[in-house]
Amino acid sequence: MYRKILNDRKIKGGNKMILKHLWFSQLTHKGTIGIVISKDDITGEINSYIGVGEGQSLSVDLENILNYGSPINIPMLNAEYNSVIKEDA
Repeated sequence: MYRKILNDRKIKGGNKMILKHLWFSQLTHKGTIGIVISKDDITGEINSYIGVGEGQSLSVDLENILNYGSPINIPMLNAEYNSVIKEDA
């Protein structure tokens, strides 16, 4: 759905720069699930958020997920994924 590359990765409403964004379509519901990974310009902290975009505007969806999405812990998800893979092997 989103093929446009953002030239300016700064999002208004904060001091966060987007490092990466991933999108997953829902087959049964309107909207697109997005994961946004950002870096705080002041602290240098990297944070990840998950939320639902409406799919009409990339910049609006990114801003909404950064400001209102649920924080997610990517290293914890990687550890859980790897533990499942090891158990299945």
